[in-house]
Amino acid sequence: MQRSLPLLVALASVMVPGSAAARPVITEVAWAGDPTSNSGTDEWIEIFNPDALAICDLSELVLLGAGSSGAALALPAVGLASNDFLLVQNTANVPPADAAHGVVSSSISLTDSGEVLCLCPAGTATCDATCDVVNPAGAAWFAGASTSGARKTMERLDPTNDGALDASWADGTPASPLTASFGSAPGNLDA
Repeated sequence: MQRSLPLLVALASVMVPGSAAARPVITEVAWAGDPTSNSGTDEWIEIFNPDALAICDLSELVLLGAGSSGAALALPAVGLASNDFLLVQNTANVPPADAAHGVVSSSISLTDSGEVLCLCPAGTATCDATCDVVNPAGAAWFAGASTSGARKTMERLDPTNDGALDASWADGTPASPLTASFGSAPGNLDA
């Protein structure tokens, strides 16, 4: 009986994978501009870390399809704690975000008619299984609206849902980033 315990421990260590790196997801896309500024050019993308592990360096990731002409958009060399958000904005403080949660990248350019958007490991050239994929067909966005005065973002209903599925997304109407509940503003999840 005593010999079987080391065997069980050895088998368990083979069967349980080592800790995987944290894998962030895209949780909101202001492809039509920001609803609070009512500007069609104030585009932004919200990234969320749903994992228990912190992400040490977001520069190890890129946003494919978010840059001008669908180019890759590099992310900054900043960390992202567990259950925390980062807003990548093309206009400073739209929507309002503190320095720890917002980063400005004037390179964001999202097509109103829709496109493929992916959060991938740096060096990835096309969306694949290593990426968090949003709108994989590149057709019309799954949610959101571009009507002036009634703009809406496209917001993921649950960060664990597959971002490639239409049913994972709904209209979002942010008013106070990083403080309101998920489903109405960037930066916070329902408890």
